Amino acid sequence: LAESEATVLDANSPTATWIDNTPLSAIAPAGTTTARAVFLFLQPDGVTGGAGLVDGVSFEVTNGATLDPNAFSLTAKVQGIANSAGESLGDMQLRIEDPDGDRIVFTTTANGAYQMIGGPLDTGVEAEPNGRPATGVFNFNAASFNVVIAFDNTGASPWGTGGTLNLDEVVLGNSISENSGWYAGLTFEELALTVGDANSLALRADVLGSVTGGEYELRLEAFRITSTGLNDDFNSVTGVGGGLFFEPNMGAFGSTGDYDSGIGGEGAFAGTVGNAQVFGNGVSARGLPTGGPSGDGSVEIRVNSIISGPGGDWFAGLSWNGQGLASTDLNDVVLTADIRGIGDSNGLGPAGTYELRIEDSSGDRRYFSMTANGGWQSVGGPLSSATEGAALGGNGDGVFNLDSPFYNVAVSFIDPGTTWSTGGRLEVDNLFLTPVANSVEIGRATFGGVANGAYQSVGGLLSDADSTSFGDYNQNFSGASGVSNTFEDWDTALANESAFFGTFGPATLDPNGGATTGVCATCGTSGGPAAQIRVQGVNDNVSGGWFAGMVFNNVPANLSGDLNDIFLTADIRGSIEPSSGQSLGTYLFRIEDADLTTRQFTISATGAFQSVGGALADAPVVQINSGDGIFDRNQATYTITLAYVGTASDWGSGGTLTVDNIHLDGVHLLDADYVNIALAFRNELPTWGVNGSLSLDNLFLGEEAGCFGDVDSSGAIDLADLAGLLAVFGLTSGDAGFNPAADFDNNGAVDLADLAGLLSVFGTACP
Repeated sequence: LAESEATVLDANSPTATWIDNTPLSAIAPAGTTTARAVFLFLQPDGVTGGAGLVDGVSFEVTNGATLDPNAFSLTAKVQGIANSAGESLGDMQLRIEDPDGDRIVFTTTANGAYQMIGGPLDTGVEAEPNGRPATGVFNFNAASFNVVIAFDNTGASPWGTGGTLNLDEVVLGNSISENSGWYAGLTFEELALTVGDANSLALRADVLGSVTGGEYELRLEAFRITSTGLNDDFNSVTGVGGGLFFEPNMGAFGSTGDYDSGIGGEGAFAGTVGNAQVFGNGVSARGLPTGGPSGDGSVEIRVNSIISGPGGDWFAGLSWNGQGLASTDLNDVVLTADIRGIGDSNGLGPAGTYELRIEDSSGDRRYFSMTANGGWQSVGGPLSSATEGAALGGNGDGVFNLDSPFYNVAVSFIDPGTTWSTGGRLEVDNLFLTPVANSVEIGRATFGGVANGAYQSVGGLLSDADSTSFGDYNQNFSGASGVSNTFEDWDTALANESAFFGTFGPATLDPNGGATTGVCATCGTSGGPAAQIRVQGVNDNVSGGWFAGMVFNNVPANLSGDLNDIFLTADIRGSIEPSSGQSLGTYLFRIEDADLTTRQFTISATGAFQSVGGALADAPVVQINSGDGIFDRNQATYTITLAYVGTASDWGSGGTLTVDNIHLDGVHLLDADYVNIALAFRNELPTWGVNGSLSLDNLFLGEEAGCFGDVDSSGAIDLADLAGLLAVFGLTSGDAGFNPAADFDNNGAVDLADLAGLLSVFGTACP
């Protein structure tokens, strides 16, 4: 929506000197939901490089909307117990703290029973971090808060030598009605699909709603079971695809994924901290077809000659992200591996300490630590025997979360600057993590209804559902309007489309330069519509340039299978205006996961339409932005992007990309391992108020024979059905366009017998 920037350093600034910049502030425009601080180290003139160090950063809301503390409350049930010698019941404290430790405090004296503590925040005592009461110190606009229950041994009622606090029903809530509501429904779970033809699958029920006008929905939710866990002997590694990923002058961090073509889900990371420099060959990751503890495959990360000065250090490791926890009883979850640690290959340092660990989403971990001896060592065991520790990056709270949305497994060097000195290598084999089955929703089909006080028949063929994400993704732009709202929202009739354009370095635009997007009516492969992005009038791109692209968001896909069998394709033309300083270049066609790890095809434009893409297995993994470098194959939706980057030698001052017939193998109902059926209230507060009831009868899910004569499954035999039959009259099974729904006698041909059959029931409704 907006940005503000300030230059802190320039070519005339002193080096090796900390500079306190003038605070940069801005007013957030209406509609702002998030903000970010960005520090850019620019290199506009191609000089060799250097380092820009940042410290002492503060980024906070200084003024915000007026907040009524009376609308927010903090309560909890707390029981204080004193049952040992020297203990006596004392004061208990429930408080909420901002990031600076300023707080609002509720205090009461324990009586041995559960007591309700707290209330509206304006009834608590505002205090500084040291507990001294102070007015106006608590930051209601902070991004996060901590809730604390604690002994208060400083007041009139101390606890003596100790005591116990039991906590229950902690609630931090508000009385603000906006964005509040309720939800409820009935579910029938983990139902098996035994149909042979998904096109004949129907969901029907009779539903009674108690409030006239109340909205509800009957839906089918399809799920796929994916197994996370590790059991890899790495015997399938090929030794192809790995190599250096963190080299001198590459900054402070590097990562890679898919470093061996024979395995999947692997990643590696490395970086430096403070006064550390990468010399030699840097850091590499690869698969080793031989040399494991049994003489066969393993994987390796190798660090060569990183020199650390005072306050400097380095880090590196191998990772397997996106794992699950098989049980909250850590005695039942096992993490093991065979690991060999060897000192720097240049002989400059010893072999040091490493760890095998599992991290929660905040980085808090359970780990097994080992000192390398140059040979293979068996490491790990039940997670109950692992050491619990805080995130190595300094985040997290030090407590390993048993309900984390995901987990990552890693093998990494520990205290490398101290115990490994200048580098070393870690080899891993026979990695095991107890497997766990995860359910991923792959799509849903929904039928909506509005209650009228009587039972209503709801549902039908799933192909006629109000919303469904089943089927291949095919976009030929036949449904486009050709009318653009904005550059990003480039067609009023399309959904989930967007675009981007920008310049970098000293590049500038002509008065009429820039990018345009839209759908043209006749520029497609067969003279029909196609989407188009055009860039023109970019100057000064010798050391700078431009970038642009079209984006298709929220594309459903099931990528958990063999990527050799899943195809992303399109017809794309790159074209130019040579008289305007444009030249043909390369463009990128890719599928992106949530953190912008992609599988990407790179194509050289020819000026004509090209059929591009192919099996996703043939598309290299490319990291577009910061992330884990591992392409996530278990998402429900993905993003498809067509992009190009212009420089003096590639596209020049601009160019045009035209795209048609985008295809991605999609989600199919019969891919589901099981389905759930739900009957749920919808749009609850506006249409139901504060209560209501739904009654369900005659629920049916299964194959439904088509109504005789109803070619279009509309429920009535009418002119549309006659037209549908005549459109395929004379065709036989195997002919292009043959419609089996018009072959009523199932003889493999749409003939006079079928026409006579339709006419015999013409004008009637399906039973």
